[in-house]
Amino acid sequence: MSTAIAARHSLSPRLRRYWGMIKLEFRQHRGGFIYAPMIVVGLLVLMMALAAITGEAKININGQDLIPKGLAKIASSPEFAQYRSSVLTGPFLAVAGLFHLVLSVVLVSFFLGSLFDERKDRSILFWKSLPVGDTETVLIRLGTALLLAPLAYLVAIFGAYILVLLFTSYVVWRLDASPLELVWSAAQPLSLTLKFLLIQWLGMLWLLPVYAWLMLCSAFAKARPILWAILVPGAVYLFASWLRWTASVNVGIDAVISDLGNRIGGFVFPFSPRYAVSQGMDKNGQFMPPQDLLIGPALDKLSEPSLWIGVAFAAAMIYLSIHLRRNRDDAL
Repeated sequence: MSTAIAARHSLSPRLRRYWGMIKLEFRQHRGGFIYAPMIVVGLLVLMMALAAITGEAKININGQDLIPKGLAKIASSPEFAQYRSSVLTGPFLAVAGLFHLVLSVVLVSFFLGSLFDERKDRSILFWKSLPVGDTETVLIRLGTALLLAPLAYLVAIFGAYILVLLFTSYVVWRLDASPLELVWSAAQPLSLTLKFLLIQWLGMLWLLPVYAWLMLCSAFAKARPILWAILVPGAVYLFASWLRWTASVNVGIDAVISDLGNRIGGFVFPFSPRYAVSQGMDKNGQFMPPQDLLIGPALDKLSEPSLWIGVAFAAAMIYLSIHLRRNRDDAL
C-alpha cells in the first residue's frame, strides 16, 4: 500500500468526507483556482521572453541617458549592498500584487455563486445527499476560498518570482556584472513568499465582511446576486444621505462607506505606488527591510477594533447564509 493511500485511510471518515469536498470544490472552480494563476505565469514568461529577445536597456533621468553598465558597477559597490534586498523586493511586490488582484476577482466570483449556482443547476440535491450538514458545507467553501486558494496562488507567485530573478540575472550578466553577487545573494524568494502568504490570510480576515456579504447575497437571491450585492448597499447609502439632507439626521453612513473603502483598497490593492512611497521608507527616508515592508502594516491591522467588529458582522452573515441554505426551497 502506497504512502498516500495509507495516509488517506488513516483519516477518520469525517475528515475523508471533508477532504473529498475540498477536492470537489477545487475541481469545480479549477478555472479560477488553478488555471488563472497558470495563465498569469504564462503571460509573464511571454513578456520576459519578448524583452530578452527584442528589448534594449535604456534608462533616462531628467533627459540624460545613463549607461546601464555604469549602474551595474554602482550596484556592485559595497555601499549599495545594504539596499539590494530592498530593491529586489520591488519586483516581488509587482508580481505578488498582480496575482493578488487576480485572486480577489476570482474570490468575488466564487462567493457570488457559492450558494446560488447550486440552486440554479439543481446540484444542491447532490450536495444535500452527502452525509455533511449545511453548516459544514458552507464553512468548507469559506475555508477553501480564504485559506486554501491563496496556497495555490502562492505556488504561482513563488515560481513567477524565480522566473523574474532568472530574467534579472540574464540582464545583469549582459551588463558584465555578477548575477550571484547582485541578485541571488540578496534575493529572498522563499522568505518573501511565506510572508506574503501571511499578508494574504490577514487580508482575508480584514475582507471577511465583504466576502460574507457576497455569500449572503448568493444564498437569498433568486436571480443575479451581483445586483443584490451592489444595489442593497447603494439603496441604504441613498436613504441615509436623504435623511441627512432633508431631516439633518446623521446615521454615520459616511464612516461605514469610508471603512468599506479602506478594507477593499487596503488589501485588494496593497502595493499601489502610494503604498510603496509611504511604507517603503522610514521617517528618515531610508529603505525599510523587506520583512518590515511586508509584515508591519498588515500586523498593525490586528490591533484595530474595526477588524474584529467586521469579523463579528461577518459571522452573523455567515450564520444567516447557513440558515437560508438549510430552510429555503431548493428551487429558484
